[in-house]
Amino acid sequence: MKRLVPLIAAAALLLTLCACGGDPSPTAAPSPQTTASADPVSPGRQGPTASVDPVPPTVTAEPLPSPTPTQPPQKEPEPDRPLTSDIAVYYGGNSSTVPSILVRGVLSEAAGLGFSIYCDAETYEWKDDGNSFRFVRRTDEDSAPDSLTFMELLFIDGATVSRLAPNFMDLYLDCDEVESSPERTIGVSELRCDTIVGYNSEQYVTAFLYGRSGGVAAFVISCSTADNDYHRPRFTAMLDTVALFDTEE
Repeated sequence: MKRLVPLIAAAALLLTLCACGGDPSPTAAPSPQTTASADPVSPGRQGPTASVDPVPPTVTAEPLPSPTPTQPPQKEPEPDRPLTSDIAVYYGGNSSTVPSILVRGVLSEAAGLGFSIYCDAETYEWKDDGNSFRFVRRTDEDSAPDSLTFMELLFIDGATVSRLAPNFMDLYLDCDEVESSPERTIGVSELRCDTIVGYNSEQYVTAFLYGRSGGVAAFVISCSTADNDYHRPRFTAMLDTVALFDTEE
């Protein structure tokens, strides 16, 4: 009977512990975290992530504007003009009608520059010496030519008006005085020309200088002082009909 008491007491103790939910076995340690590759993750360290190549942004380049092609200079065609015409010559406030014929020529082969002009053919004849085109007084065989009275058209290759103008009159006379006049528009081509006037006791010269690609076109009226009042208005009327044009290549 004494041996049963301890056994009964031990059994009662076991039942009490079971009723209280006690678990005499130690708590199991949590399993370490794993990644998709089953590698353990260390404390304070993130696991590897899948590598993804970055997608470059889409850049739409603005197309560069096409360079504007350089247009060749506009060719000036030869005007269609009748072979004969009347020109008005003004003497002071009075005018007279003078019959004329169309004269054509080339001022510069290199610059491809041609001209046409109406000429009072009863009073003047023309000569082309290759460097200039000159209208001179018609004279009898017994009369001496008048070297001071003429109208000349010429082209100076490679020149500019600003460089040519200061000494241009030296080509024609020993000047007592040289004057610059306002720009004047001449001819049917409406050429805006710088105007220079030079004179001495025997001669009176007016030059109209027109700058263009390749050089300067010059239109010169020269008269002896004795005949200036008669010939200058006639030359001026002729010059007002001049036209410049590009010759065919």
